[in-house]
Amino acid sequence: MDTKTCPTCGRVLPAAEFVSSVFGLPSECTECAWERMCQIPEEDLAVFARVYRRYRGKNRYEIVERMRRRLAAKERHEHLSAQAEAGYVGFAAEMRKRRARRHGAGGWHTIEDVQRLYDGQGGRCFYCGKELDGKYDLDHKTPLSRGGTDWPENLCCACELCNSRKHEKTAEEFMEYLVNMRRCP
Repeated sequence: MDTKTCPTCGRVLPAAEFVSSVFGLPSECTECAWERMCQIPEEDLAVFARVYRRYRGKNRYEIVERMRRRLAAKERHEHLSAQAEAGYVGFAAEMRKRRARRHGAGGWHTIEDVQRLYDGQGGRCFYCGKELDGKYDLDHKTPLSRGGTDWPENLCCACELCNSRKHEKTAEEFMEYLVNMRRCP
């Protein structure tokens, strides 16, 4: 467990007991932060409130839109997390689609496409031929980062080891790499 020392009171406490740093100041424990906030003079609080009301009035639509985006993102995250915990197989597909969109890759695939790929490969790793037993990573033969698409023709089922070793190589480059590895004594 991470611990920190409060610069105000000098106590050593768990890191969760500290407020986040503001304006580059060292963070302090919640108790010290609360005491400091309570010591702000009433007239300063009134000025802060006036400035904030003015800001809120001028930027009302931006603030509302920001709150909507945050709420939508939070709801989407909670929805996907609940699906992942329930073992929803589409969770990984959602993450792959998001990654493909981020890279600007064209194409899309369905769970049925992935099942056809798995059956077409005989339940074996595309690269090393190892039996997958239903546990596989969906890999892009030409990586998204190198202009690959998200169409089924660019996908294959690979074991976790091959997928992690492949990195950003194309399928041909990785096969050549595997052949050269086998030649080494």
